Amino acid sequence: ILHVILGIGADDVFVLVDSWRHVSSELDIQKPGRLPQKEMEYCLVRALKRSATAVFNTSLTTTVAFLSAGISKIMPMRTMGWYAACCIIDNFLVMVFFLPSVLLIWHMHLEGKRCCCPAWTLREEAVIGTGQAGQEQTNGEAQDHAPTTMAERLIHKGYLPALKFSPGGYPVGAGVLVLASVIVAVQGCIFAAQLTPPSKPEEWMPGKHMLNGFSEFRAATFYSAPYEDFATVTYSWGIKDLDMSEFNSYHPGDYKAAVSYSSVDLTTAAAQDSLLSFCQDMVAQTCDQEGCTNSGNGELKYPSPEKVHTCFLEDFYDWLAETTNITSRVTGADFLVKLKEFRSTAENYDMVAKKRAVDVKYGSDVMKTKYKDNIGFKDGALQFFSVNMRISAQARTPYTLGVGVRDEVYAWLDKKKADLPGSMKDVVVTCSMFSRYDRGEELLSGFFSGCTIAMPVAFLVLLFATRNVVISLYSVFAVASIVVSVLGFCKSAMDWDLGTGEAIAGVIVIGYSVDYTLHLSHMYCEAGHSGLKTRAERTEFAVKNMGSTVFAGAATTFVAGGVMFV
Repeated sequence: ILHVILGIGADDVFVLVDSWRHVSSELDIQKPGRLPQKEMEYCLVRALKRSATAVFNTSLTTTVAFLSAGISKIMPMRTMGWYAACCIIDNFLVMVFFLPSVLLIWHMHLEGKRCCCPAWTLREEAVIGTGQAGQEQTNGEAQDHAPTTMAERLIHKGYLPALKFSPGGYPVGAGVLVLASVIVAVQGCIFAAQLTPPSKPEEWMPGKHMLNGFSEFRAATFYSAPYEDFATVTYSWGIKDLDMSEFNSYHPGDYKAAVSYSSVDLTTAAAQDSLLSFCQDMVAQTCDQEGCTNSGNGELKYPSPEKVHTCFLEDFYDWLAETTNITSRVTGADFLVKLKEFRSTAENYDMVAKKRAVDVKYGSDVMKTKYKDNIGFKDGALQFFSVNMRISAQARTPYTLGVGVRDEVYAWLDKKKADLPGSMKDVVVTCSMFSRYDRGEELLSGFFSGCTIAMPVAFLVLLFATRNVVISLYSVFAVASIVVSVLGFCKSAMDWDLGTGEAIAGVIVIGYSVDYTLHLSHMYCEAGHSGLKTRAERTEFAVKNMGSTVFAGAATTFVAGGVMFV
C-alpha cells in the first residue's frame, strides 16, 4: 500500500504544479522572476480551483474503491481497505493545506536555481505586462505555452498531431485511436473471462528469493514423510457453534473460545452402530476429481497399506475385547465409564518402541490417534467426539483442482446425514484445505463487490464533476475497459490466475483508472469555461493542460509499483 500511496501522492503533486505552470503561463511575463503578490495570489487561486476539485473527485472514487474492500470478512483485506482509504484522505488534505505553501516557497526562493545546494534567497520580482492578472480566458482560445518537459513535447509533437489527423475532414487519427482502444478492451474481456481461481499454489516471493531457496534446501536435505503433504478431514459431532462476538481479529490472543454444544447421545446401541457404519462408509468414499491423487483407484482415502483413518469407537471395542473380553455393545452409563477409561489409558507411551502404544495397536504413522482431542467430556457427560481420515488430496492443492474434492465431500456428508439417527445428524466436516478455499472465494467475492460498488460511485462522481451524462458514460466505459484490459493482460501475457494478489490489484486499478479518466474529463469541461465550444478544441485543451500530468502521474506510479518486482 505504501508504494501505491506514493504513486497517488505524486499524481496529486503533478496536478497542482502543472495547474500552477499552466495558469502562470497565461500571464504576460516580460522579465522572469518571483511573481508580484497580486499575480501570485491569482495564479494560486486559479491553480487550486482547477486542481483541488479534480483531486477531490479522484480521491473520493479511489477512497470508495478501497473502502469496498473494507466490507470483506478477511481481516488483512479489510484492514488494507481501511488503511488505504485513510491514506488517500490524508493525501488530499496534505495536497490542499500543505502543498500550496510548499509550492509558494519553491516559487519564491528556489525556482530556476541549481538543484544542488541552491541559495536560500528571495528571487527578484518578475515584471508583468498590464491587464493580465485576475482575468479569465473568455476569448475562445486557450493560451498555449511552449512545451518544456519531455512529456509535453511528446504530447505536442506526437500525440496531438496524430489525434487531429483529419484528411478530407474525416477524423482518421481519432478514429484509429478509438478503434485500437476498443480492440484492446475486447481482447481484455476475452482473456479476463478466462481467468479462474488459482490452478497452482500461489507464489508470494520471486523465484530467486532466499525463502524459496531455503524451502528447496529443506526438502532436499531433511527427510519428510510423503503422507505429511496430504490433507486430513475431520467429522465432528456435538459442536454446534463458536461464539465469535467477543473475538477481536487484531488481538486474537485475548479471545477465549466460547463453544456452544449440541445434544448428542452415543450411549445407545443404535447411535453406536450408526457411527461404526459411518466410519466404514467414510473409508469407502470415492473421489473421481482431478485433485485426488489416488492413482486412478477412485478412492478418497490416502493410498497406503497402513491404516489411514482413526475411529475411536472401533478402537474402543478392540480395546474392550482385549482388556475385559467384552464383545457385545456397552450402553448407558457403563459405556461412558468405559469410554473415559479408554480415553485416559489407551494412549500410554511405549518407551521401548519410542511410540505411543495406541499407535502401535490402533493407529499408524500415516494417521496417528488423538483420543484426548477426539473425545471430549464435560461434567461427566460426553460433550463431543470426532473421527479423522487422511485423504488423497494434497494440503496445498490449488483452488481449481481442490474445490471439486471439497464439494464432493460436502455432498457425501449431506447424503449420509439422512441415514443417521436424530441425535447424530448434527455432524460437521472440517479441513484446513477447505478453509483456504473459503478464504479464496471471499477474496474473489470482495473483488466483484468492489467493482459493483466502485463503478456506480465513479459514474455519480463523474456526473457531479462534469454535469454531462455522455462524458460520464464514456468515462465509465473507459474505466471498465482499463480494468478488463489489465486483468486480460494478467492472463494473456503473464498467464496468472485470479488469485489473492490479482483480486487486490483489481480494486486498486479501479481507483487509478478513475483518477486519470476524471482528470481529463474535468479539464474537458473546464475548456468550456475558457470559451472553447467545439469538441476538437476542448479535447486539445484537455490534452495540453492535463496530458503531461497524467503521463507523469502514470510514470511515477509505474516506478513506485515497479519497486515491488525487485
